[in-house]
Amino acid sequence: TGYVVLETAALRSRPTMLSSSVGMLKYNERVAVVKKEGAFYEVKAGGKTGYLHQTALVSSAPGRAKGRTDARVESDEARAVLA
Repeated sequence: TGYVVLETAALRSRPTMLSSSVGMLKYNERVAVVKKEGAFYEVKAGGKTGYLHQTALVSSAPGRAKGRTDARVESDEARAVLA
């Protein structure tokens, strides 16, 4: 089992960043890990099977920003702020 740690992550048809997307996964979405292949994991999620880069997954559910449920990133020209 793994959990997506990106806001959105492309589920790829092959274990390369250049392969076509077969679906999109969202932050904290749970996936079943089938196997590791190089820098990618073959996973099953939402009735689809595909590949996610290893940096897109963690083994336990990620927490919210310091326990808050309203975390978001805002930016202006010079800075980014976690609100």
